[in-house]
Amino acid sequence: MVIGEKIADWVRDKYFAGGLTYSGHVLACASAIASIEAFREEGIVENSAAMGEVLAEELPRLQERHPSIGEVRGKGLFWGIELVRDRETREPLVPFNATGEAFAPVAKLAKAAMDHGLYLMTHWNVIIVAPPADDHPRGARRGARHPRRGAFAGGSSRGVGGEARAAAGPRLLSLGDLRAAKTVGVPLTPVAPQPIPCT
Repeated sequence: MVIGEKIADWVRDKYFAGGLTYSGHVLACASAIASIEAFREEGIVENSAAMGEVLAEELPRLQERHPSIGEVRGKGLFWGIELVRDRETREPLVPFNATGEAFAPVAKLAKAAMDHGLYLMTHWNVIIVAPPADDHPRGARRGARHPRRGAFAGGSSRGVGGEARAAAGPRLLSLGDLRAAKTVGVPLTPVAPQPIPCT
């Protein structure tokens, strides 16, 4: 823990259960400072803001095409795609804190995506979209329009290409190949909004 001399003198002969092993640890602080410097040097925050604008433009287009998407919301590089049974009532695709059979529709969707080489991070009825902070807006746009080829499906578009990553195995954190959902009975194909039967 990092504290001033006055407090250090007072606490020296007392038991003080404050902080954890890594709290205020010199090495942890040095790593944090180095990370902040790298963020500044590489323009990570500015890039994240630019990518956030791309996602704010592109992700709602998924909602227009898929009636099981109740809402797309987020900021910067942290977004959620809410899956619903009925867009009008906003009934979640799976109940809050669902497990077992109640969670089956999302579990099936995640498995179908994984079968197509895509790892989906889900939280109940929400698909989390959190691309790498060093990605390029062009990669985010490509990922939103063509998820299977998208750069933000796991890694920087400035680095290894999307096709090379796909060949390497499951990709992390993408919009997802939502077409895979058709194989599990969650209709995510472009149709007029309607209640979605999920069994």
